[in-house]
Amino acid sequence: MKGAEDMTGATNITKNDSLSPLLLCLACLGLLAWLFQPFAGKVVEFWTENPTYTHSPLIPFVIAYLIWDKRKTLAETEIVPSYRGGLPMLLISSLIWIVAVGGKSRFAVELTFVFLIISVVWLNFGSALTKKLSFPLFLLLMMVPIPTILYAAISRKLQLLSSTFGVAFIQLFSIPVHGEGNIIYLPETTLQVAEACSGISSLVSLFTLAMIYAYISQKGFLRRSLIVLSSFPIAVFMNWVRIAATGMIAHYWSLEYAQGFYHSFSG
Repeated sequence: MKGAEDMTGATNITKNDSLSPLLLCLACLGLLAWLFQPFAGKVVEFWTENPTYTHSPLIPFVIAYLIWDKRKTLAETEIVPSYRGGLPMLLISSLIWIVAVGGKSRFAVELTFVFLIISVVWLNFGSALTKKLSFPLFLLLMMVPIPTILYAAISRKLQLLSSTFGVAFIQLFSIPVHGEGNIIYLPETTLQVAEACSGISSLVSLFTLAMIYAYISQKGFLRRSLIVLSSFPIAVFMNWVRIAATGMIAHYWSLEYAQGFYHSFSG
C-alpha cells in the first residue's frame, strides 16, 4: 500500500511539474496580450487596408494547426525551463519594448512583441521544446509589416523592374512601346506602374505561402529552401507578365478593359 502511495505521489508531482510551466506561460502570454491591446486595433486596421498583409490575420490559425499537428512530439519533449537563454532574451526584449513604445515606433513595437512571445515560450518550456516550435514561432514575424522606408525602397525597385521587363514583353509582339521610369507609353495610351502594381503584395503573400507549404510537404532543408526561394522569381515574373498583358489589352482594346483585367488578375 505504501509503495502504491509513493507511485501515485510521484505521478502527481510529474503532472504538476508539467502543468506549471504551461500555466505560467499562458499567464505571461495573457499579460503580453493585455500590454499589446492599445496597439492591436491599429495593427488589424493596417492589415485590412494594406493588400500586402491581408494574409496576416490567417497566420495565427496556421500556427495553431502546426502546433496541434505536433502535439504528440511536443508532449514527449522534456520541459526544462531555460533561465540562461529565455530570461536574458525576455529582459532585453522588455527593455527594447519600453523604448519602442516611448519612441512610438510601430515596427519596433510589433517586432519586439514577437520576440517577447518567443522569449516567454523559451523561458517556460526550455530549449528542446522551443526548437520544435521554431517554425510556428518564426511565422509570427510574417505578421509584422515591413518598415515604411524599406517597403518604399523595395516597391520602387520592383516598379522600375516591372516597367522595364513589361515593355520588353510587349515589344516581343511588335507593338510600338516606350518606357521611362515607371511610365509605359503606347501609341494611343499611357500606363503608369504605380506602387500597388509593383508586385510586392504578391511577393510577400507567395513567400509566406511557400514557407508554409515547404514546411508541411518537405523534410530536407535543401528542398524546403528551393521551394521558398523559387517564390521570388515566380512572383516577380508573374507581375511582369501581368503588366505586359495589361499593356497589350490597352493597346488592342481600351485602357478601361486593361485596368479591369489587371485588378481581376491581381485577385
